[in-house]
Amino acid sequence: MARKNLVLFLIGIFSFLLISSSGFADSSKLFIRLIKHDHFDRLVFDWLDPTGYELSQQGEMITIFFDRTTDMSSESFREKLPNTIQSIDFIDTDEGLGVILMLSDDVQARSFRFQTKIMIDVFSERKQDAMVPDEIEIKKKIENNISITPDNALRRNETLTISTSISGTGMAVFKRNGYLWIVSDEVISLDRLKTKLENTKDKIQRIPASSGTAFRLPLSPNLSTSVSKRKNNWILSIKSEEARPKTIIPVIAKTENDIFLKEDNLSRPITITDPEGGYKLYIIPAGTADHGVEGNRDFIAFDLNATSQGIVIIPQITGVTIRKEDDGVLVTRQDGLLLSLSSIAEDDMFNGKLFDLKKWQDIGKSETAISYAKQEQETLLKTAKTPLEERGNMRLKFAKLVFSHGFWDQAMAAMKAAAIDDTEIEKLPHYKSIRAASNFLARRYDESTEEFNELRAKYSGEELSLWLGGIAGETGQWEKALEYFQTADTIPSYYPAPYQVRFASIIAETFIKNGQIQPGLAFLKGLLAKKSNAEERYRFLKGKLHMLEKRPDDAIREWEGIENSKDKWIRAHSKFHLTNALLQQNRIKRPEAIKRLERQRFEWRGDELEFTMLTRLADLYLEEKNYRKGMDMLREAALNFPNHPETVNVTKKLTTLFKKLFLENEADNIKPLQALALFNDFRELIPVDDEGNKIVQNMAKRLINVELFDRAALLLEHQINYRLYGVERAAIGAKLAEVYLLSGEADKALSTLQVTYFIDLPKKVSQRRDLIIARAYIQKKNYKRALKTIRRNKSREAQILRVEMFWKTQDWKNAAKYLKILIGRPKKPLDNESRELIVNLAVALALSDNEKGLNQLHKTYSKHMKDGYLSSDFQALTSPKRELKDFNEFIKRYDTINKFEKFIEKYHDRTNKPMTQKEPEEKKEDKTT
Repeated sequence: MARKNLVLFLIGIFSFLLISSSGFADSSKLFIRLIKHDHFDRLVFDWLDPTGYELSQQGEMITIFFDRTTDMSSESFREKLPNTIQSIDFIDTDEGLGVILMLSDDVQARSFRFQTKIMIDVFSERKQDAMVPDEIEIKKKIENNISITPDNALRRNETLTISTSISGTGMAVFKRNGYLWIVSDEVISLDRLKTKLENTKDKIQRIPASSGTAFRLPLSPNLSTSVSKRKNNWILSIKSEEARPKTIIPVIAKTENDIFLKEDNLSRPITITDPEGGYKLYIIPAGTADHGVEGNRDFIAFDLNATSQGIVIIPQITGVTIRKEDDGVLVTRQDGLLLSLSSIAEDDMFNGKLFDLKKWQDIGKSETAISYAKQEQETLLKTAKTPLEERGNMRLKFAKLVFSHGFWDQAMAAMKAAAIDDTEIEKLPHYKSIRAASNFLARRYDESTEEFNELRAKYSGEELSLWLGGIAGETGQWEKALEYFQTADTIPSYYPAPYQVRFASIIAETFIKNGQIQPGLAFLKGLLAKKSNAEERYRFLKGKLHMLEKRPDDAIREWEGIENSKDKWIRAHSKFHLTNALLQQNRIKRPEAIKRLERQRFEWRGDELEFTMLTRLADLYLEEKNYRKGMDMLREAALNFPNHPETVNVTKKLTTLFKKLFLENEADNIKPLQALALFNDFRELIPVDDEGNKIVQNMAKRLINVELFDRAALLLEHQINYRLYGVERAAIGAKLAEVYLLSGEADKALSTLQVTYFIDLPKKVSQRRDLIIARAYIQKKNYKRALKTIRRNKSREAQILRVEMFWKTQDWKNAAKYLKILIGRPKKPLDNESRELIVNLAVALALSDNEKGLNQLHKTYSKHMKDGYLSSDFQALTSPKRELKDFNEFIKRYDTINKFEKFIEKYHDRTNKPMTQKEPEEKKEDKTT
């Protein structure tokens, strides 16, 4: 049967749950709400943590068992149930909470999960057939917690332009459920939306809105949007990194019943029903570009959706009022917004103070607890007696007390315990500010910077500048630190002495580093008035000032006096500067300085000093030509300090050094295997351009020179498979094939040439590859195939290969023919290569019984071969007085037939192994006559 609206049901359930929530067992909190749809009503059991459940239905009874417990009672609901549900009962068992619903006639239910929410849909059987067609698909999407993004969804670097009729139009832009939502307070035609991906227009969905225009379109995962404006045009840029609004709209807690979002140029709220889940969205467009809410925020009464532009509020319970005011939007509720106890504590409101240390120092004071020790004891005792649901707030008060007296490490421990007691407490502004300051004091500068930047939206002024300046100074950003300190004015007098000393020393060094000596001296003198280790800090900074004044001996004297300080910071920093000063004055040598710094770098980790020490060690190692150690130090600095402003330069230095070693052949001064190990360990520095290809090829040549053919082949294989294409791939493929030939792997050589074939090769490259194919077939003793491969090649190397094949097959006639072509018209006087070819021609003529040819050869070259290299061999072979018996003895005695084979070997050595530089450790004595 048809049912009426179940609003009364929602009110009844919340009336009870919100009263009893503070006593939940196992720190579990449960809230129930109802969402009205046209064809069904959705009952949402909203746990703060993921919870398992089982649902069963027998006739009109629905039973739901949750796997966690909480105290519940059904008395508050009995008189407020709608006609759809006859009764509701809660059963607390050892295994979890049970809920029993008795449904009216003709009513059915279904269930599914979305994040920490368990959803029960209740609907009439007669209305089941009339459900929205895509409701099942929506259910699947919510169950799987995924967003469907089609191929034509928006992508990175895409830009959308939306034209409006006036410049004062407000706009809201945000991500939700896999879509980019765009809401305007003006009625806009979709024709005004311009995008390069025209096919995305087919996926635009216009969403019904109370006013203005709302539409959405698919957005690929992990993408974000930034918003800008030019006259009447709103420009949305799609980016891969997480976009953060340039101006963050601050969220201010005024009272326990009011949250205020401060922004001047806002439109009236526009209401929209989200197609996924049926939530009511209240969207407030902003008229100034790039003004949005950072991060999703979940309160009990409502949620804030992160936006690139504007404000999106999603009420989670009834009674939430959203009201636009002149300078922002007020979110309120008559019965309260149900913020946790700690989040509405009076001293945790956004009161404009980063640290209210004067007030915090009075925490726990009483007539009997005046001293700090008594305050601490009283506060701890009160915390132990506080009920569990309020203990988180008491732990935070204790953290404030100890932090205000300078014990930041105790504050950190107390806050960690507070977060366990109350998971919402980490959202509090003063929790964040104490954690940010404690991270700074613990020298965790990255975490501290991130947290202080988050607090910018809530706090401003001198105090925030002081802490940001401290971070900049400690990380060596001296110009940035000076900018902050100039706006910070002074160090608050109510800060504990350790904090004052720390800031005074950083400020003094900042002024000195920026050349402002007098202000720096003023802070140095001020340090002596402080407590703790101020005198040693003064001496340390005074030593740095002496170095600036070019008085190194005075600086060394100051640092030697404090290098054994009990203060770790002073001991580590003074030792580092002392070592550098002694080296500069030639009072120690470079190896001694390296030894000292290597020992010191393990005494202090995690901040600017470690980074500086690593880069200094790198310089010293490189000056010693110890490339391995130098590059290791640079890489460690870059990996350990990715956000350091100088890390970019360190990476550039590593890349430049790598090129110098392997592109400019500086690595030729390193033993081959050591060079290869260095190359492999830093191969991520290989450029992706032509220089990178040349570096790999240089390394391969180096390996070939020392006959490490397998290592060279691996390098060239990687180039062919991942870095090269076209003509260049074919050329390097030929080089790899030659390496395989040198290893005696003819089949691999042929296979490589086949897979690197390219149709439009230059003639020179093509002929080179043919020669390698021929040599591979010669190695396989397939001389016929080898000759066929180079039949049209007239190059000198092709002629040598032909002679080689005829020689191996003892075809002396053809061998003599091509030897004549090779000799041509030799230079006179004859060089050694020409002499070898002439003697080999004589052998071929003699073995082919070409008496006439031998006589002609003698006549032509007898004068030129009269003396010198191979002259006796030539005379024995070609002299008119020779006898066959003598010739046979000559062949037997001198093994002349092998002369040409030796010539071939030497020729291949010259063509296959081009030397980058001679390897002194691998050089062999040449015993050739």
